[in-house]
Amino acid sequence: MSYRLLAGLTITSGILSMMGSIGIMATHIAYPSLRNLFRKLIFILSIYDFLLSFSFSLPGPSNDNLCSVQVVWISVMLGATPSWTASVSFITFLKIVFNTRDSFCNYLQKRLHVFTVFLSAVLCVIWIVFASPKKGGAYWCYTNESHLMWTVYSIWWFFLVILLIIYIFCLYKIRKVYKSVSNLARDSDKRRKKEKLKVQLRMTLIPLVYLVIAIPSTVKRFRELIKPDVSHSTTLDVLQAFLVPSQGIWDFLIFIVFVKSIRHQIISSLKRKWSKKNFDQTTINDTLLDEDEFLDANYISKSKSKSKSKSKSKSKITDLEDFTESESELNELDSN
Repeated sequence: MSYRLLAGLTITSGILSMMGSIGIMATHIAYPSLRNLFRKLIFILSIYDFLLSFSFSLPGPSNDNLCSVQVVWISVMLGATPSWTASVSFITFLKIVFNTRDSFCNYLQKRLHVFTVFLSAVLCVIWIVFASPKKGGAYWCYTNESHLMWTVYSIWWFFLVILLIIYIFCLYKIRKVYKSVSNLARDSDKRRKKEKLKVQLRMTLIPLVYLVIAIPSTVKRFRELIKPDVSHSTTLDVLQAFLVPSQGIWDFLIFIVFVKSIRHQIISSLKRKWSKKNFDQTTINDTLLDEDEFLDANYISKSKSKSKSKSKSKSKITDLEDFTESESELNELDSN
């Protein structure tokens, strides 16, 4: 498959991911009453997704210095995004498995955020010192990364292993609690517990999505390490081109489809705006109708007054003619 087609697929995926990330950030800002710990974590993750998608949506500059900036930016975001995804998943793991308090989770997410920024800075220094950026085809800048393969991407694989372990433990805990629900006496307790388990299960979709996204790139990297001379797989190339910058799309779909309160809030807001728009339009139409009726009434009154004035003038003319005729008759009689 041609490089131009793969690049177009990556740019399209990056633009869609940017739109999804903007949707999450706009929803988080527009509805402050619906913010909680998990949505705050997704909000921060959407910022990383936006920066990563934006870096893939820009063509590589011809200037060498700007080319170095793009290489560093993409590489740092490729490390920061899985780092924060692992942080989100770890806090989810604490909430599900150990039922940790929100206060401690808030404290922890601030520390993990600092760790992610620090890791991004370290990756940035590594790429600036060791990488030699080059122009890649017609689109992005790339680097000769053979000597950096295990230095940088081993961190990426480390996060993938953490995500996989977290996901397995969370599913195990949810399954165990789900089996114990049947022992509850009251139906209301069962229903409430099942709803909570559904919410927890939806929270595990974030690490699952990233694991699925990372599969093609991981398989491709291992193939290159084990057999450097092996030919490229078209399927892996297409999947990697579309999935690497696409996390913002999937996070947005999870956020909208599975978070009921957000979905209901958006739908109710749209309904209110639509009903207000219809009400305003009806008011405008009624006002226009009243104005038309007023103008018609004025026109009718004016036409009536004009007809009356015309009839009066006609009667005056008729009276004048009668007076003239009677005066002429009197003159004739006088002459006789």
